[in-house]
Amino acid sequence: MALTALVLYLLGLLLAFGARTLAAWRRTGDTGFRRSDTTAFTASWWGSVLFVGALLLGLAAPVAGLLDLFTVAVPTGVGAVGLVLAVPSVLSAVALLVFAAAVQVQVRAIEEPYLVRTHGSAYLRYAARTGRFLPGIGRLAVDDTTTEEPR
Repeated sequence: MALTALVLYLLGLLLAFGARTLAAWRRTGDTGFRRSDTTAFTASWWGSVLFVGALLLGLAAPVAGLLDLFTVAVPTGVGAVGLVLAVPSVLSAVALLVFAAAVQVQVRAIEEPYLVRTHGSAYLRYAARTGRFLPGIGRLAVDDTTTEEPR
């Protein structure tokens, strides 16, 4: 199972970061990747560090499974997502948690403030009625007096 997980993980990385980037570059002449503020210990920096850490931990989990480095089981409640199911170990659970933290930092501290600056009250109204990741879950609490306009 660890070999299958490793192959699928590498295929996913290749498709997400290789094929999609190449397709965007060929279509537009731009990869679409933007590096915002890279000052150490800023939200953007933490988002990048956590994301790269999650990718590396996600790679390390099936490799450790292949090499039989450890066979510590994960608590049942954590094992509900792909890699953790395929290679149930503490390492894959940590990768899942680090990835979840990276996504939260990226969305809350970088993407949402950008969208508010760009679209103003239109985005705030949209975010108040939709969910952050799933419909109705994680809606922004916005009062009706918000009048911020795009800059």
